[in-house]
Amino acid sequence: FETERMSLRYVAWVFSMLLLCFGCAAWKYAEDLSPGPTVETFGLTFEGPVHGAGWEQLIGEHNLSASATCGLASFFWMTSAPTLPYANIRYVIDGNQTLEFQAFEGTGIGFGDETIWGNTRTGKGSAISGIYNTYQIPFYKSLRVSVQLPPWVSSAALFVNVRGSENLPVVLGNFELPATTRLQLYRNVNVSMRPLDFIEFFEASSAGAVLAMYLSVLTTPPINFWEGCLRVYDPANMTAVKWWLSTGTEDFFQSAFGFSCVWNCREYWFPEAGFTHTDGATMFSAYKLFEQDHFFFDQRGASVQWRLGDTVDGQGKKCHSWGDPNGTQIGTVTDATVTTYAWVYEW
Repeated sequence: FETERMSLRYVAWVFSMLLLCFGCAAWKYAEDLSPGPTVETFGLTFEGPVHGAGWEQLIGEHNLSASATCGLASFFWMTSAPTLPYANIRYVIDGNQTLEFQAFEGTGIGFGDETIWGNTRTGKGSAISGIYNTYQIPFYKSLRVSVQLPPWVSSAALFVNVRGSENLPVVLGNFELPATTRLQLYRNVNVSMRPLDFIEFFEASSAGAVLAMYLSVLTTPPINFWEGCLRVYDPANMTAVKWWLSTGTEDFFQSAFGFSCVWNCREYWFPEAGFTHTDGATMFSAYKLFEQDHFFFDQRGASVQWRLGDTVDGQGKKCHSWGDPNGTQIGTVTDATVTTYAWVYEW
């Protein structure tokens, strides 16, 4: 009988442990299914005539609801008649940060190119306009979006759609970025450069990740500016390259041999890089996205520099360290007017 009682006690103990395990599992399942913050989408639109050279047209404003902790603008689309490649788009974030970009350049398009193309992040859906981007722009209180006519355009028919959602995080590729993330835009517009000059795409002083970079070059033949390499520096030590971002300009934009201009310049539009405009002799523009090909940096920050043309050392090694007095210029490089954009998340 004693053995029987012990067996019953053991069965009861096993049964109680099973109930406890099932209870824990049920509680965890219920926790996983419990409603989190409410995600709700909002939209801002404008359609109609706009009059006045340089007029800034408000598209709309959105203030976070009382239950929201963050917002995410995730879609911008615009068309117009006439085409407005140089219209200024402005996002005012939380009342104290402004992202301002030209319509076509902010889409990765140089020189008003009319080609129809697109990917998941940016593109152009019509010969005369229809530009869009799906850059994720976080805000934490309010968002204001406007479009400003260029000073030489006195009137236009304007159509704009902006969308976003509350309580969504910023996701870059497979990574959810920190809750304090902000998107910064660094621009150099129409900068005059001499052969072998450097230009800084951006310098960040905190941790972050690059979303996109854009370059346009206006120059004259012979064309050798694309020999220029991209260098990454630690802002605390700008005398030594930390690592090389590319072995040449066209290499960075996922092309080769001078964007094929050695034979016949050809535009292309890949999911993560594109050569969006060229006349084969004087005008060149390209974009690079960093979603699958990641570019993260730590709390020390980062600086990215590009050079107009480049050099080789005595052993024929290209893109050696900045400032090497023994470098030999590669080919003939001419003066250029350069514009750069860098969209960078920082936290």
